[in-house]
Amino acid sequence: MLTEFFSLMILFFAALLCFLPMKSQLRYSALKTAGIVIPVLIIVTVSLSWVISRFGLNENQIMIPVFALFFVFYHCLLRVHISKSLSVFCSIVAMFSILSNLEKCLCLLLIPDTSPFLHELLSFGIGATVSLLLAFPFKKYGSFTIDRLDIPRFWFATVVFSICIFVLNMFLLQVYGTAKIKEESLLYFILAFVTLLLIDMMMFAVFFFAVVGLLQKNRVETRVKMLEMRESMFDSQQRYFKASEKTRHDFRQSLRLMLELYDTGNYDELGKYLHQYTQTVPNSEIYSYTENVALNALLNYYRHVCNLNNIRFTAQIAFQFIHQISDVDLCTIMGNILENAVIACQKTEDRFIDLNMVTEEDLWLYIIETNSFDGKVRKKNGKYLSTNRNGNAFGLASISSTVESYGGVAQFYHEDTRFYTNIAIPLNKTTESKEQVL
Repeated sequence: MLTEFFSLMILFFAALLCFLPMKSQLRYSALKTAGIVIPVLIIVTVSLSWVISRFGLNENQIMIPVFALFFVFYHCLLRVHISKSLSVFCSIVAMFSILSNLEKCLCLLLIPDTSPFLHELLSFGIGATVSLLLAFPFKKYGSFTIDRLDIPRFWFATVVFSICIFVLNMFLLQVYGTAKIKEESLLYFILAFVTLLLIDMMMFAVFFFAVVGLLQKNRVETRVKMLEMRESMFDSQQRYFKASEKTRHDFRQSLRLMLELYDTGNYDELGKYLHQYTQTVPNSEIYSYTENVALNALLNYYRHVCNLNNIRFTAQIAFQFIHQISDVDLCTIMGNILENAVIACQKTEDRFIDLNMVTEEDLWLYIIETNSFDGKVRKKNGKYLSTNRNGNAFGLASISSTVESYGGVAQFYHEDTRFYTNIAIPLNKTTESKEQVL
């Protein structure tokens, strides 16, 4: 039984690598999660060791249904879409299945005549070493992709790849079990398992760089959109300045005429002239919501969009600058909120968007937005789904991801034909610096 117990101890390392990428997506605190997982793993490991030893069962056969139960347990401890948890779980299972078979081949090659217990002890040491080497990249780069990529189809694609790797590994294991165990055969199998492991690890690297590329593309698109909005605001200012210049040029002549009408006592004509003159003064197309140029440009852009779509737009901004949040992230949050609101308003007759942004003693930023919509919603697992296409409402997912990266909370809900967005972001915490990917 001790041999089987050491063989199953690999489950602890697999669990560690499963949870490290989810460090920001745990349903409970890290300490509480560890307090739940470790006792369960101990009980399961001891129980399975006894069952395998008592009834002489094959370890690989009994672990397949156990993995299904482990996944349900694992997913319940997280607050992510099932595509993410399934992707991480399947990739870890595939990797450790390859690693387990590779360890067995190495043990037979290096220490062929020793006891099975020593084999399992050596396998335990190899598994522990590999897990410790992978812990940092899984925690840093794995959590980077989990926190920032919200495309279920992308994650499900990695599940298919991991399943293929696992099936191929099982096929090699089957061939290995029927082959004559010679030193040359072991070398071939070791080479095959190492190759399969490298392919699996390369998949992790390719996946990460693909995610980085997508995020860079989104970041560039966001900045381009901000530049377009600033350009729109600049054009509006230029039109206003040109109209104002003409008005100022004519003002001296108009002033002389008004003075002449006043001196002659022709007050009726003076009143008519003043009324006509005020109609020629251009109204400013640019509203000054805040001194933050980027945010002000964005709000003016969506005010213009609302005017074109007969949407009543009101915005109250009770601050000038927020240095703790980058302009790109702040405009990403607000851009997604207002874009979703404009789309929703176009489906109803009573069209309005009410926005309030306030700070509380420089400790918290509160964003409160309400907009009208047609009352039709799609939800799954408590999350809103897009009504325009299948899948998640990625705008809301982007808002949540950006807000949570600053330690904040984003809440979305609806009542009848009103949709509410409530956001709270702490400003007194030192947020982690954003990763700069070259």
